[in-house]
Amino acid sequence: EPALEIVYRDRSRSGALEDFIRQQADGLARECHELCGCRVTLEHPRGGCRVRLEMLTSPGEQLTAERCPGEDGVLEQDLDRLFADARQQLCAASARYQSVARERRMALQTAL
Repeated sequence: EPALEIVYRDRSRSGALEDFIRQQADGLARECHELCGCRVTLEHPRGGCRVRLEMLTSPGEQLTAERCPGEDGVLEQDLDRLFADARQQLCAASARYQSVARERRMALQTAL
């Protein structure tokens, strides 16, 4: 199971949001075996709100998804969209990794 870190900046903790984030992160980990870790940052600076998801994959690539939902704060639908964006990025990265692995196997087979 990948490491998950939830960071709060200028806002109070929310057990409900943390549970939801953990469920979403677990889903990402089940779908993408290359995922090594996630950091979700929930911020509420002056003038709005921001949620950021940083993902580290096994080849060492860092992917980032971000949403700025507005002054009302982060809601579950904002996190749904954030994790949907992350899922798309991870799927694309996974396809790239698989393509590179195939090319390396083919190059090795032709070299032998």
